[in-house]
Amino acid sequence: MTGLRVAHVSDLHLRRWSRRWQRLQETLLALDADLVAVTGDFCDRPDAWPRAAEQTRRIFEPVRPRYGLFGVIGNHDPDEFVRSMAGTHVRLLGDEVVTVSAAGGGVLNLAGVAQIDVGHGDMAKCLSAADPAKPTIMLAHYPSVVHFLPPGAVDLLLTGHTHGGQWRFPIVGCLWPQDWIPRPLALGTHNVNGTLLHVSAGVGIAGPLWCRLNCPAEVSVLRLLPAGSAVTPSGYGDRPDPGPPQPSGRS
Repeated sequence: MTGLRVAHVSDLHLRRWSRRWQRLQETLLALDADLVAVTGDFCDRPDAWPRAAEQTRRIFEPVRPRYGLFGVIGNHDPDEFVRSMAGTHVRLLGDEVVTVSAAGGGVLNLAGVAQIDVGHGDMAKCLSAADPAKPTIMLAHYPSVVHFLPPGAVDLLLTGHTHGGQWRFPIVGCLWPQDWIPRPLALGTHNVNGTLLHVSAGVGIAGPLWCRLNCPAEVSVLRLLPAGSAVTPSGYGDRPDPGPPQPSGRS
């Protein structure tokens, strides 16, 4: 798995086609990642899923990573949206594990938790099929999942939902993480009890304030390296676990 490149995208909140989505498509094509992971909220509103489904297909149609394009649902994504993706190459994982086999013989577990609310998703079922001898990446919408994982079960957890706070301020950072996590965990890469947690700022925006402040949209690229590698992934900060989650609301 040396140098496996994973592009992480989250929180599109698709409403109408715009230059933003054209740029996202162009960015993903230029990155030429080995695997693309989307961690929920394709739709802006559950009742607007047909438009989101059409735009999801339009954005990702030419994006064909070597080892697949996988996603999980978020709290804005209804069952109808999930069914609309059947037969496309956008594979939505629902409390399940798939095996990703890369060139050179590397194999990893890719797990996906279906979450439409905080605490939803059957993590035990999701991880039961994972080979403990192989590294495991989990996709989930809510970062608070990290506090409920069995120790050592997941090596890398990719999440979204927070939008990085969407509004960020000097020193303070985000004001409201929208999940049961401390504010410092609302964006970036953190070491939480031995699990690497990566929280995306997302691509779209959500109301009631339809803008971002000091928190630009992002597509993250994570390069997976063998244990013991001398190279540290860009943006990684080994920060102590700030403690158990505290209820802080959700969008």
